[in-house]
Amino acid sequence: MDAGSDHLDDAVRAVLALALTDVGREREAVALAIAALAPHLPRYQRSMANYARLLVDPEPGHV
Repeated sequence: MDAGSDHLDDAVRAVLALALTDVGREREAVALAIAALAPHLPRYQRSMANYARLLVDPEPGHV
């Protein structure tokens, strides 16, 4: 992920999401997968990206 951006970014994120699931970090895995998918959606890109962010970084006062 730190190596820079290229056409394989989403594939790397998909593999990382699977690895996170294997170690019990499902919320992070879903957040990563949705964040990778969001730019490809014809609608609701911003909503999906925000939802993904909130899965792992909730706003103050929210759980």
